Amino acid sequence: MKKIISISLMILLVLTFMSIDLKASGVIDGYEVFGGIFYTRTNMTELVEDYQEYFEFIEENYENIEENLEFLYDGDIEGSEHVNYRFNSNVSSPTSPIGSPGFYIGIANKTEAGHSAMISYERFNINVSGNANYDLWIEVEEEALEDDPDYTEVEFSEDYEISINTDLTVNSAIGSYKFPLFTETETEIGHFLEYFTVNLGGGYYWGDGKYNLSVYNKTTMEGTDGDGDPIDEEEISDEEFSADLTLEGAVGFKVGAGFEVPVDNNLDVFGDFYYRRLEMEIAFDQDNDEEIFEGTEEDFSGLEFRTGISYTF
Repeated sequence: MKKIISISLMILLVLTFMSIDLKASGVIDGYEVFGGIFYTRTNMTELVEDYQEYFEFIEENYENIEENLEFLYDGDIEGSEHVNYRFNSNVSSPTSPIGSPGFYIGIANKTEAGHSAMISYERFNINVSGNANYDLWIEVEEEALEDDPDYTEVEFSEDYEISINTDLTVNSAIGSYKFPLFTETETEIGHFLEYFTVNLGGGYYWGDGKYNLSVYNKTTMEGTDGDGDPIDEEEISDEEFSADLTLEGAVGFKVGAGFEVPVDNNLDVFGDFYYRRLEMEIAFDQDNDEEIFEGTEEDFSGLEFRTGISYTF
């Protein structure tokens, strides 16, 4: 968070001083600095479908485990009445679109007619994650082990969890144009309509990210062996794989509408709605041999809901 704030302040200072120079040189008559936050819902169709297919496969495996347990221990097999078990599982996979927050900051040249030409830096994060886990407990009572020379009673348990997480940061340098939907209206209602705008924009997008896969497995076995000695065994496996990702730069476009209401002579508040059209390729960094994301063209299109303020100098 501190890094984001530092970057934002640096960009604001650069844009402000650049605007002062432009105004002093006569290139523009007036300018405004603006900024705000937004919420976006990004399609991420390819990545979400990959997650869903993988976790659907895991869920089917869990269902097979439970069916086999029911057959072995709830059927007519001899001794099954002396075996108890418990199996709980949970599978969670993402759905499209993916919601995430972002922020933007920039400068604009606004005419007396209410038209604005804007340049801005924008940034938002996307997290796509899935998780699956189960816990299994089996107790074999002494009556079921009468003919077993190795055990007199056994209690077995297993905890298993797999999680996959993809974190992406999307940056963009955007040029946009905003103009009022209605102008020079005479009634009070009509004057209110002058606050509504049509917005067009486009720019260059780029980014990076992190991919992480973790698998945890813990098994324990307790009981008594054939000689009457206690059994207490435990095995834990905790593995993790991670890799840096790169979002190959691409040009994107957006169109939308909004409103801008003056608070005083210099300060405005506004809200905007955009549809963004954007595709970028996700790839592992070049120093990684894995090819999970290589050649994956992802749909970063989606809706944006914005709010912010602008100050006119």
